[in-house]
Amino acid sequence: MAGKKDALATKDPAPAPVATDLALVQNDELAALAALGDFDFGADDGLEEIGAEDIKLAAKVFNFKGVDAAGDPIPPNVFYDTVEETTKKQLSLVLLTLNKSNEWREYDEAEGRSKIRCRSFDRETGEMEDGTTRPCQGCPDAQWRTENGKRARRCGPVYNVFAVDRESRQPCVIRFKRTSLPVIQSHLNKHHIGRRVVNGRRANYPLFAFGVTASLKMSEDKKYAIPVLERGPVLAKQEIEDAAESAKYVREALLPALRKLAEKDTDESGVSTAATVTRAEDFADDAAPADGTRF
Repeated sequence: MAGKKDALATKDPAPAPVATDLALVQNDELAALAALGDFDFGADDGLEEIGAEDIKLAAKVFNFKGVDAAGDPIPPNVFYDTVEETTKKQLSLVLLTLNKSNEWREYDEAEGRSKIRCRSFDRETGEMEDGTTRPCQGCPDAQWRTENGKRARRCGPVYNVFAVDRESRQPCVIRFKRTSLPVIQSHLNKHHIGRRVVNGRRANYPLFAFGVTASLKMSEDKKYAIPVLERGPVLAKQEIEDAAESAKYVREALLPALRKLAEKDTDESGVSTAATVTRAEDFADDAAPADGTRF
């Protein structure tokens, strides 16, 4: 028995978590001044008048109906950066925090673009396109109904996922809605919600515990792109701590900018007919509540 205990005692310890190649290192061009001694900038950095209205938060948009700098159409299966105005096929991210909103958006054939009919950033009060407001609770446009033989609803949830682009080290947001909503819902359930067990009790893994690679694939009918999220290894302790601080910054400083970036977002349907409604079959994890209440 003693020999068995000794064998267990000398067993190699579990390997430490492996950090991904692109680390969330400091992005401080003033670090080189450290040799000259510490300098306290204090609270006065010259940007005291800057507010949320001045922040341009990059949205990584797919199915973007626009053209690039050369005037060529941007393909649907690339991520378009609304600040840098560049495209990428793949993103290396650390997800930070998630904010839900509600949105009813329709495609306007005459104008050739989607229009927001009503939306709510607090999911309590909706603001319609004419400026009037109405409560989200019990809203008829959020109720499931049968249209053309299919269950649908006009207004649905949007998952606004804030992240750090690990190559540029800048914050960004990806908005999951309609056909892309099951992607983020599945990712959260596979890797975060209730997946951690500590002392026999289930807990969540923080959204920023892992690196994530985001890419796009075309739908079966080749009409629009759908995001693909792949979880990477556990991040190093310092990276997780840095990401936690970034998540706090997002909640305090960037969430007010969400309204502006929503204006630049486009339909994820690729065609006007699919943009008009949210179909029940696109949301396997978003069943209509039995009591008729929303979401």
